[in-house]
Order: sequence, then C-alpha cells, then structure tokens
Amino acid sequence: MSNSTKTKYDQAFDKALGMLNQQQLDAVKQTEGPIMVMAGPGTGKTQLLGVRVGYILQNTDAKAHNILCLTFTNAGAVSMRSRLLSFIGPEAYNAHIYTYHAFCHSVIQDNIEYFGGYRELQLISDIEQIEILNQIIDELPKESLLKRFKGDLYYDRNNLLKLFSTMKQENWKSDMVDKNIADYEIEMREDESMIYKNSRKGKWEKGDFKQAAFDKYMVKYRKTKEAVALLGKYDQLLYERQRYDQQDTILFVIDAFEKNENLKLDYQERYQYILVDEYQDTNGSQNDLVFLLSDYWEKPNLFVVGDDDQAIYRFQGANMTSLTDFISKFTPDRYVLKNNYRSYQGILDSAYKLIRQNSERIGNQTEEKNEENDPYKLVESRKDRKGYGSEPIVYKYQKKTLEQAGLVSKILELHEQGVAYKNMAVIYRGHKSATDLVKYFTLKDIPLQTKRKVNVLDQPEVKKIHNIMLYLAGEYSKQDSREDLLFEILHYSYFKIAPRDIGYIAAHCSNYADVKEDDRKWRKVIGDEEQLQKLVQDSESILDFSVMLEDWIGSIPNMTLQRLFEKVITQSGLLNDILMDEDKTFRLQVLNKYFDLIKNESAKNPDFTLDTLIANVDIMRHSNISLPLEKVIQNEEGINFMTAHGSKGLEFEYVFIIDVTKKNWEQKNAGRGFRFPPDLVPISETADIQDDRRLFYVALTRAKNFAYISYSLFDDEGKDLETARFISELGEHISAVDGVVSEEQTLDYVTGLMTYTEGTPVLIDRDLVARLLKTFSMSATALNKFIRCRLSFYFENLLRVPMARSATMGYGSAIHYALEMYFKAMEVDPERKSPDPDTLTTHFIKGMKIYRSHFTQMEFDNFNILGEKILREYYDEYKDQWNTAKQTISEKNIKHTSIGEIPIKGKIDKVEIYDDHVKVIDYKTGTYKKDKLAGVSDEDQGGDYWRQLVFYKLLVDNDPTLDWKMKSGTMDFVEKAKTKVKYDKIELPISSQDEEAVTKQLQESWTAIHNYEFEQFCEDENCRWCNFVRDTSMVQPLELDESYNEE
Repeated sequence: MSNSTKTKYDQAFDKALGMLNQQQLDAVKQTEGPIMVMAGPGTGKTQLLGVRVGYILQNTDAKAHNILCLTFTNAGAVSMRSRLLSFIGPEAYNAHIYTYHAFCHSVIQDNIEYFGGYRELQLISDIEQIEILNQIIDELPKESLLKRFKGDLYYDRNNLLKLFSTMKQENWKSDMVDKNIADYEIEMREDESMIYKNSRKGKWEKGDFKQAAFDKYMVKYRKTKEAVALLGKYDQLLYERQRYDQQDTILFVIDAFEKNENLKLDYQERYQYILVDEYQDTNGSQNDLVFLLSDYWEKPNLFVVGDDDQAIYRFQGANMTSLTDFISKFTPDRYVLKNNYRSYQGILDSAYKLIRQNSERIGNQTEEKNEENDPYKLVESRKDRKGYGSEPIVYKYQKKTLEQAGLVSKILELHEQGVAYKNMAVIYRGHKSATDLVKYFTLKDIPLQTKRKVNVLDQPEVKKIHNIMLYLAGEYSKQDSREDLLFEILHYSYFKIAPRDIGYIAAHCSNYADVKEDDRKWRKVIGDEEQLQKLVQDSESILDFSVMLEDWIGSIPNMTLQRLFEKVITQSGLLNDILMDEDKTFRLQVLNKYFDLIKNESAKNPDFTLDTLIANVDIMRHSNISLPLEKVIQNEEGINFMTAHGSKGLEFEYVFIIDVTKKNWEQKNAGRGFRFPPDLVPISETADIQDDRRLFYVALTRAKNFAYISYSLFDDEGKDLETARFISELGEHISAVDGVVSEEQTLDYVTGLMTYTEGTPVLIDRDLVARLLKTFSMSATALNKFIRCRLSFYFENLLRVPMARSATMGYGSAIHYALEMYFKAMEVDPERKSPDPDTLTTHFIKGMKIYRSHFTQMEFDNFNILGEKILREYYDEYKDQWNTAKQTISEKNIKHTSIGEIPIKGKIDKVEIYDDHVKVIDYKTGTYKKDKLAGVSDEDQGGDYWRQLVFYKLLVDNDPTLDWKMKSGTMDFVEKAKTKVKYDKIELPISSQDEEAVTKQLQESWTAIHNYEFEQFCEDENCRWCNFVRDTSMVQPLELDESYNEE
C-alpha cells in the first residue's frame, strides 16, 4: 500500500475516532477484557464496531485476521466490512467477519478431519424432513401418545420439527429435559392445587391427592418427554441419509471444540479479539459457541454490543437472557450509550415512555427514579438540524381506504415541498397492510423500494412451467392422459398462439359428442398439418408447438431432468419472454428458484425423475411447505416500504407507521405443540405484549425528524377495529387527530388501483447488479468468463440464468473428489504412504454417486468405466512422486483477501509444500491446448489456464495467513491424450510481469463490471448468449458494439 493510500485511510480513521463521544471513545480504547456496550437506536453502534477494529489494529500487535466479528445477517457482515474499508482500506478483506453459520461452516471445511463424514453430508430439504418425520411417526408403537389412527395421522409432525429445532438452538440434551420434567412432576405432587381442600363423602377426604387430575395434567408433559426422546432417532435418520439440518452446523462445531482441545486452542490462539454484534439476538447454542471460543481466558477480549429494547427476534429463538448471562459470567465493564445522533428529542421522549412500560428490560433495573438522570434515556445529540422536528403525530381515519389515501396525499405533499422520496419510509407489521399502496405508487410511476418473501410455487411463472412438466410426465406415461392441461398450456403467451385458433381446435376436438371418449385427441390434431390448415388461421405456430412438444416427450428417457428443463425454458420462448420483460429480474429469480429445487433434489437423490418432481411438489403444497424467495423492488431514489422487522438498523427523515390496530400490532401467542415445565419454556414460545412493544419501539425510532402514526376506526366492510395500546403509551400529551382527505384524493386513489398496469422493459438491471456486487468476490473462473464474453458473465454470473449440470461437469467433479479424498487419506497416515489404487477408484465411484444427477443412466455407466480406467493409469504413472512433498493440502479455500480494493477468492485443487516453496496444482480432465497456457501479448489477453495459475499466485501472495512462496503453477491433466505417450503435466513459472498483467486485467474488469459495461458481442460465433441476443429483439435496446467483433 502506498504512503498516499495509507494517509487517506489514516485520515479517515482519525476523523472517525475524533467524532466519538466520551462513552464511545472509552469503549473503543479499552482493548483488553470483556466489555458490554448497551447501544440504543441511533447511538452509533455500527461506527463504534468499525472504529474499535481500526483502533486494535493501530494500537496492538494483532493483525486483521486475528479479529473475529460475528453478526446475524449477511447484510450486517457486508455493512461492517464496508465500514472497515473506509478506515483501514483493503486490509478489511482480511478481517474475519462472519454470520454464526458461515463461521461454523468455515471451521468445518478448514478442519474436515475432525468432523467425520461431514464432507459427505448435504443440507436436508423440507421434503426430506417431512419424509423422516412421517417415518418416525409411522414406526411409533401403537400405545404412543403421539400415535393417531384417524384424522390427521401426522398431526404432531410440525410440532416435532419445532421441538427438535428448539432443542438444537438452545443446545438442550434429551436427558436434561427429562430430568427437568421429572423434577417438575415431583414438584407438582406437592402443589396445593393437587390436594383436595374439602371432603366428599364416599369420594375423597380433605388432604387426599388428586390422582386423576394429576394424571390428566401431567399427560401433556409425558407427551413432551416421549417426543424429546425421538431427537436421537431423527438425527440417526439424518445421518443415514447423509443429511444435516440448519441448526446442526453450530452444534457440530460446539461438539468438536468440546471434544478436541487442540482444535479449540487453535482458534483461541488465532482470534485474539472477538466482537459480537446484536448480542441480544443470540440463542443458546450461539451463546455456547461464543463462550467456548473465549473460555481459555478468565477475562477474554470479548466485546459485545446489544440493546434489549430492540430484541425483536424471540420468535426465531433469540434468547432474552443473553445479556444478563454475559454479565453473570464475565462481570464485564459496561458502557451505556445514550447520545442519540438520529432523532428529534420529542420522538425519543415518546419512545422512552413507550418502552418503559416493559418490565423485562435491563434499563428498568436502574435505581435512578428521576427520568432525566436515567442513563438509558436517549438524548438528542445531533449536530446538524438539532431541535428540528416534532413529537409523533397520530392520525385516525374512518376506514382503511381513507387512511391509505391520506398517506398518499401526505407523501405527495411533502415531495412537492422538496422532500426526496428516498427520505420517507412507510413501516407496517405485515406486508398485507401495504399491498395496495405499492400498487398505487407503481401505477403513478413514483419510485419506491420494498422487499417481501413470496412462495415460488404460487407464482404464475412456476405454475405455468410446472403445468408443462405435469403434461410431459402424464403424456410420457400414457398418451392423451393429460389433455386437461393442454388447452391452458396453449394459451401461454410465449407460444404466441392466437386464442381464437385454440378455440377452433377445442370446438373441433370436442366433436360435440355426448361421450368424452368419442372426442378427437388434441395431441393428434395439433400435429396434423392438413387438418390445421382447415381449422385455424395460423397453423404454422401450432405445428411448431406440436413438434416441440413431441421432442420434449421423446427426450424424457434420454436426458437428465435438468437438461430437459433447460430445453423446455429455452425452446418454448419462456426465457426470451422473461428477459424482455420489465419485471425480468424477479421472474428470472422465480425460475431459478424452481430450477434450484430440481438441481438440489437431483443431487440428493440419484433416481430423481420427472415423476419424482411432480410428487415432491404435491407434497410441498399439501404440507404447506413454501419455496421462499425475497421479491425486491429497488429504486434508490424511491419511497421505502418495509416491515417493522425489516426496518431495524435503518433511519429516515420522515416515517409513516400505518395500520396501527390491535389486530395488526398485538400478536397473540400461537401456542406450543408440547408443554414444558415453567423453568424450561423455550424462549421462542414466551412472546407476549412486551415483544410487540419492542417492535413498535423499533419502528418509531427509525424516524429522524417526523413520525406519523395512523390507524382506522373501521375496516372497509364497516367492522370496528380496536386501536393498538401503544398509541396511548406515547405520552399523555399525544392524542389522535382526525385525518383529513378530500373526495378527489380518495377517488384518485381508488380508481388508480383499478387501473394498475406494468411498465416498460430495460435489459441491464443496474439496481440488481449493484446489489449483487456488494457481496461479489472475483474468482479466476469469473475473471476468465468476463474477459472471454461479457454477455455470458452478465447472464450466468449476475442474472444466474438456469443452466443444467452436464455429464462432463459431473465427471470432472467426481475425479476431483477422488483425488481430494485420496490425498487426505495419505496425509492422515503417520508414514504418509500412498494408498493403493483401489482407494482412489473407490472414492471415484462414491464421487460419481454424489454427482449422479448430472448423468443419464447410460452416461453414468460409461463415465464410471472411463474414470476407473484413467485413474488406475494415472496412479501407475505418478504414485512414486506423490509423497515427495513435506505436506499436501487438498481443496485449499482462500477467501479473505484482496488486490487493492478488489475482493478475490479461489479454491486450489492441491498444494504441495516443500521446505522453501510450494507448488500449486490444478487438475484438468479435458485435453491440453497450448494456447490456453499462453501469456498475454499485444494481440491476445492470454489463455484461461495461464490466467488461472497467475490468479492463484495473487491469491497466495495476498493472503495474510499464508507465508508460502509460490514459484510456479502446474496444470495436471489426469487423462492421457490418445495421440501421446506421456501425460500432459505443464509447470508454468510465474513472473512479476505475469502478475502485473493479470492484476491490470482484474482492475480493468472490476471497473467495467461496476460501470455495467456488459454490452459487447464476443468473438465466438457459437457463443450461446451472444447468439441468443442476436436472435431476439434484444439487439436494438442493447445497442451492442459490433466493432468489438470486427476488431
């Protein structure tokens, strides 16, 4: 890093440090020991964490990779790294900033030898969970309290799943729960409610035990005890299927740390400083992980930041006692941040009065009774516009339509006064409250930002493509069996068949017969050219459809389901239809999610077929299993629409909190499936009005200057709506005023909703690209693809258009897997002896099974034979050379590094470590082509293989955790070319000129990507994506630069 660059970052850090108040500064400068910071809304928590990391790096011997930061969301990790970049520059990429699950996944992947068969495990799908839980219930003895013989036989399935999830989140063991229930049973035997207080002649005497009442009461707990005992069986069935569930990742690491002291010590030595954000949201197992990482020291350098007033994720298992447990365990130095740099004091005062109603908060434990001296009462400390704003204003309306029209009127009025749309936010409890508002603003072409989760299976896109798959499966099984679907399918817009022509065919096929069996068959009619010419105006479109349909049906036994799906979406015109649509980003995400279902299930089940897909989707629909996707409408200049949960961490000049009725904002506890003793009630099941109040508090404290709160007295059907209690808790002087909206404004709003339509298309979705680039790291593969073809990079790396897995990809992955496991087996041998060739081929066969979804049956059989043959030959050629290195590392993953400000990552197939250098080796299963290893020249940008090896050198040199000296890279071709006697194993020395050339290409590509420069044709006349653009109506709006091809 140059001196000028250092100066820039030093200046930025010094400026940030100088802006801290005394409490913040004290917390930052106390680098040693356990520290807890209570950081209320707007008190500069994110800035504090970033500056603390910078301060540690400047004032201790610690390096960036010695600091571990744990966050709850990927967005939080991105935000923290972004803040660090401004303080310490590219070194920020070396700091280990993770979510809990990502950290544990990293521990497992970097220490696979401690985790048994984890390498073979895959995350269980919802469908597989249903199958396992059904199996558990089916195998219960008939006397089981969980067994049912009529009605819903699997009534307790979801309750069991929730129970197992809770036990894993809290790291509860079955015997602990058993003991708790047994102790509670003893306690209840002594409870006065179980003793008769009066005598009843012939029935019982005063003081007798109520055995019947006791048995009835305890049966619920005995049912829980029986259910808890099934966790072991659930885990066993997971293991038998080579699966794990979401909570297991953290539990695997906890278990490994507890059983392997050296592994835990390695991480304790590595991370000299640990910072945890949003500590109030941790659950039991996450807490255990943090405590294990820090238990070497009596006073660990553990810095946690939290605010129990903003603990709004109890329903997800967040433990409200995390903060108090931390205080009890470590007796930390505590700092309370009360200077608020966001909001007007009137808003803070109302928020304080509101949250003081909660009894379950640390702030209420203070002995200070004077509100003004309360350290937990936030004080406006803004330098700009201090004193500008108002107390919350509450509007009441007669009905919901008027409330929404009033909101629209107020937003438009503010905008006319010069307030930017992006400085306004509409916050609600559930998305339903804002659906019509989003529609209206879209109609009026007023920019907005919003996101919400949808079920992909309910989206029109997926319903249509699934209907096509249903039809193909039915027709392949029995011809003419799914004519019920064909009429609808013919109407899909991308087939471009006139509805009137479909009507003519329908009338012809029905034959006006009384008996359906006498009808003419649709499939035959749409393929009969002579018949069609008599029936319809555009016979050609229908004939093309028929030919395509027959081809798809004929392809079912001859290709994988993934390739069939890819063929259908491409040939049908669906993909083109999506990419030409204004809403292409979301529609493509929907299609991708459905395709991911196919790919993921195919990977887990080698026998996954079209029929299996149909059956699985049926299970998902009947079991209410969602295929979730977050729908995002993003315009950075737009009005912000969000749920109260989604608003956390954000701030806006103007905030509108809408639909504040009891029904919306005061959620009833849904109740639990299994009963727990009072001392063991899961945190996620104790939600009450205090949680709802915290959520409203979070929504209110998003406002900088103005907070408008609104509710309706009646719904649009005239039914009474009760106001949420929180409005009355804002302060005695806060009272609702009548919301006024004119008839003209109301009429405009109502008629606007009735004429809601879509807009016009644009190809390059800059908002989407910008969003993706926030978490994008450049790999050698991505760089090669961008240099070869920018359009391919755009469609495949950014838009992620569905691409089927091919047989060659699966074969290559199986070869890589075999070599990885072989060399790992060699390394665990004390004498580092090369295992025999059977070990190598056995791992290959297992790898082929792992990647079975890539192959048809014939391909699978052929590649199995080929792979065993070439690996035995490869073994014979090199077996005596494999243990000459001091150490061999397979599948080395490098991800925490950068070139300047460009994050880079990569996975190296094999690293051979010698005394004074390392060799980096990349396996290839294809054929050696000399030009791919050629370096850069005036006429050419260099070959892919050359660039890949140089990129690996950049990775190794820039990873601060490695002290390797890489002199060269090797392309190792596993299969000998038929025309050659020797294997191709090409070692490429890497010069400083090579590094400079690839660094320059990387920088130029990174700049071009951030400038959205994708619109050029490449030189490959067979390029799928260039030809796709040429062959569609995309060419004109793209304004592609044809001179690139001519050059």
